Amino acid sequence: RAIPGVNAIAELSDLAERSDEGGDLSHCSDAVRVRLWSWPARFLAATDGGIDRANSYLARVRALAAGANTSIAEAWLNVTAGDLELGLQRLRASDDPDARSSMFVILLQHRGREQALAWLDAHQHVGPNFFTGTGWRAVAIALAEAGRCDDAATYLTSLGDEKTAECADLDFVEGVVNASLILPMWVRPHAL
Repeated sequence: RAIPGVNAIAELSDLAERSDEGGDLSHCSDAVRVRLWSWPARFLAATDGGIDRANSYLARVRALAAGANTSIAEAWLNVTAGDLELGLQRLRASDDPDARSSMFVILLQHRGREQALAWLDAHQHVGPNFFTGTGWRAVAIALAEAGRCDDAATYLTSLGDEKTAECADLDFVEGVVNASLILPMWVRPHAL
């Protein structure tokens, strides 16, 4: 989902549609179908033109599994509709790596890098499982762009193969961050 050149929304939507009746994935379990519908809902919810489609996928999820956690997609819908505070409130209620990753990205996009990094710095114990792999990618890039390449390198070095499996781009970001450490301080933020 973080690989440049990949249209994640189109690919996720295609998978979701294939789980409909008559599709080659129509015999998958309800749990798999919920995941197939939840992911495009989350991606579409973050785009102005995707709100109706996101709501359609969320309606399918709710009809199939009333107790399914749709808070991240709903948070993105709130933010896209202009209610940033409600979106952030929804994410604060979910204390998991996925919600924290969305929180960081929303803060980064809507309040700026300084506030997103201040939110990160306010947390005392930030270990490898604090964010998803994609979340760590956003954090590392924001840190590097803020001139904090040493911090980015420290975080990236602490991540295991599990996070790289979640986001293949992490190895590239780590390589660029580490290479930037040999550059003069004033050039480092421009290495990414």
